[in-house]
Amino acid sequence: MGTTYLLDSNCAIYLVKGGLDKGVEQELRKATALGFNLSVVSQIELLGYDFPTSEVKSITEKFVAQ
Repeated sequence: MGTTYLLDSNCAIYLVKGGLDKGVEQELRKATALGFNLSVVSQIELLGYDFPTSEVKSITEKFVAQ
């Protein structure tokens, strides 16, 4: 059985909108590619985020749906 991560809403927001150090972003992308979970609270926080563009909102909604 593989490792599954519980992703904090702040990590997910920075991953979606950018702004992370390249190395950190690469590690987060690797981790989420293997599988991840979001708590209900993190999902609410993410979907309640004030998105700068409709594109970022759409990316975030798809990310949460995974």
